[in-house]
Amino acid sequence: MKSKFVHQSIEQLQSKNERAGYYFFSESSKRFFSSRIGSNTFAGADGWYFTTSEQFDWKSPRLYTVRRMTERGSVDTVGEFQAYRTSDSAKRAAQRLAELSLHEGATCPTSNGRDLELWEQLPHALEVA
Repeated sequence: MKSKFVHQSIEQLQSKNERAGYYFFSESSKRFFSSRIGSNTFAGADGWYFTTSEQFDWKSPRLYTVRRMTERGSVDTVGEFQAYRTSDSAKRAAQRLAELSLHEGATCPTSNGRDLELWEQLPHALEVA
């Protein structure tokens, strides 16, 4: 399956999110959550995948999360929040999730539970953390 989503840079995704009236990438949101945005994006069948990292406080480790931006500009958490210990493992997961969505024709679960039933039927090729 070919993606209807062409490659977009993280800056283009940030602009799309802002134009849609969301604040996911705003400086105040990033500061509040001690969040950093990864620079890589991957186009899937159901949106663009990218990574973020968050750190709860100065004593906590920085952990990584896979995110997906929808066509409308909203951002979902894919899988578990802070599921990855390293940037590289989160980036590999984001890329693999985008590929799976293209080749398997399925979308992955988001934190709000959409698409969970279909995702659970796929053989899992991803290793968390």
